[in-house]
Amino acid sequence: MPKTDEEAITLFLNDFVNQLTSIYPSEIQYIILAGSASRGDFVLGKSDLDMGIIIKETKNVAKVKKSALEIFWKLDAKQNMKFKQSLSVPNGQYKPPFDVVGPEGNPKKRDLFALISPFFGYQRAMLQHTVRYGKILYGDDSVLKLFKKRYSKWGLFKILFSYDLFLSIFSVFSFFIDPDQSLRRSTRALLYTFEDDLSHPLFKKASLTRLNFDKIIKEWSVWRKFSFCLSVPFSVLSKIISEVWKRFKIIF
Repeated sequence: MPKTDEEAITLFLNDFVNQLTSIYPSEIQYIILAGSASRGDFVLGKSDLDMGIIIKETKNVAKVKKSALEIFWKLDAKQNMKFKQSLSVPNGQYKPPFDVVGPEGNPKKRDLFALISPFFGYQRAMLQHTVRYGKILYGDDSVLKLFKKRYSKWGLFKILFSYDLFLSIFSVFSFFIDPDQSLRRSTRALLYTFEDDLSHPLFKKASLTRLNFDKIIKEWSVWRKFSFCLSVPFSVLSKIISEVWKRFKIIF
């Protein structure tokens, strides 16, 4: 039996990949993992998955996705991974635990996860996270090298159009509609902004807030929650300015 959440998610993903690829040994090109499961801070019942499954032929996407979902939820129940808790949304539905795409989504032909619009969290989760912490669960590592090349090429542009800055600003404006959800978004923005420096006080602050979130939303006053949300855009912006300055110094 796994002793930690990290051991649990590693065992779960190994079983998932082995079962899926044994059914479809030639149809799947890559299975890519990013986010908390690849960083090492996965939390049972709270963390979701940032995972992409790339299929060699579009005609096989539907059947692979169906099998993948069946395997995923059976393993979730068997290993008590609590994904029905972390992936739940209103009306009794669940967020998709992963993406399954055909060759038109293959990053060798088109940048699968590098969506420019700040409305798409995968710009952060599946590009920046893949570059820093990404793992290939199935397939060779050439796709990771491609991610790193594209991230390096467009790095300054992606910093200036930061998803985390957008998310933190949006959280302030939406605070009085849903304070707890805004606090959650702000925490994520702060966590991902400073994740390249695990010893940074703001990263530690965001990590503690995230780990104790259920307790915090009950104990913090509305004013304290709002103060936290209001401070995050300024922290994210300061990080962006710092990164831009570093890159300009390198360029010039």
